[in-house]
Amino acid sequence: MIKQSPLDRLKINQDFYSLTFEIPSKKNWIALIFMTVWLVGWGAGEFFAIREIFNSATDLVATIFLFIWLIGWTVGGAVVFYFVLWQLIGHEIINIERGVLTLKKSVLGIGQARKYDIKSIKNMGIRFTHGVGGNNNKNMIVKRGGKIKFDYNKKTIKFAKNIDEAEANSIVEKLKENTHFNTDNFA
Repeated sequence: MIKQSPLDRLKINQDFYSLTFEIPSKKNWIALIFMTVWLVGWGAGEFFAIREIFNSATDLVATIFLFIWLIGWTVGGAVVFYFVLWQLIGHEIINIERGVLTLKKSVLGIGQARKYDIKSIKNMGIRFTHGVGGNNNKNMIVKRGGKIKFDYNKKTIKFAKNIDEAEANSIVEKLKENTHFNTDNFA
């Protein structure tokens, strides 16, 4: 069996005006199956709580308690439902167009986009750390916050969490070739 290259899952769209990278979420199948089964139980609890609230035999104090409890229960279920959707169909989208770098995590096209003026981007490159967890490997790639980083207005922005080092290198090299960027943008 031939193993698929990780670069095959990274979608790159380029035309005269823009460059877009689309990175699908990494699937954690064990967590995904567990959370999906858990959501079924969670939904049953939600159903029974709502039924009890509208039951005329339930006293007022119990109804108020259930209503307040149900709000927290619903928020918790929504967070887990988002996690399941992210695992199944989520994408991180990196777009360069008209001198603006846009980063967006999208589920069903919904997600908040963060925009950065490319002229203000400095030190873009692969994010490395030193000596994590007692390991003295000088080039250990960071697991949290993204594999690519840049400085922007006294903050370090990290993105592209769901890729490996080869994909990160591919993205950075493609950005270096893009006409919106210049050597001042890179580390």
